[in-house]
Amino acid sequence: MKKLPTIILCFFYLCLFTNTVWAQSLNEDAFTLLDLNYPGLEEVNRLYHEGNEEDAAKALLKYYQNRKSIINPTINLDSISISKQEQEWADEALEHTFYVHDGYRPFNLWERHQLAILAGER
Repeated sequence: MKKLPTIILCFFYLCLFTNTVWAQSLNEDAFTLLDLNYPGLEEVNRLYHEGNEEDAAKALLKYYQNRKSIINPTINLDSISISKQEQEWADEALEHTFYVHDGYRPFNLWERHQLAILAGER
């Protein structure tokens, strides 16, 4: 019976490790969901069809990070401006206070952490 906590702990770590590895593994099925003939994905298409899925995934990430053709009607990247309220939220975020949405008071992560310590949760 003394080994039961050890077995449970080992099982927990095994599950945690397995989930971490699974979350970081490459899902090759994702490529079948994409139109690899889309302009800009030529390198991804070539690498994928050569069987080099890992480099194809890196090229796909690079494509998404560097693409400039996305149009969002609420954001003009040539002339970025924010409202006074948005600036206030940004300034508060630097102090770990986050605006969620109207109806909720701003949430201060540092205060929550300190309360958890005082309550013995950490």
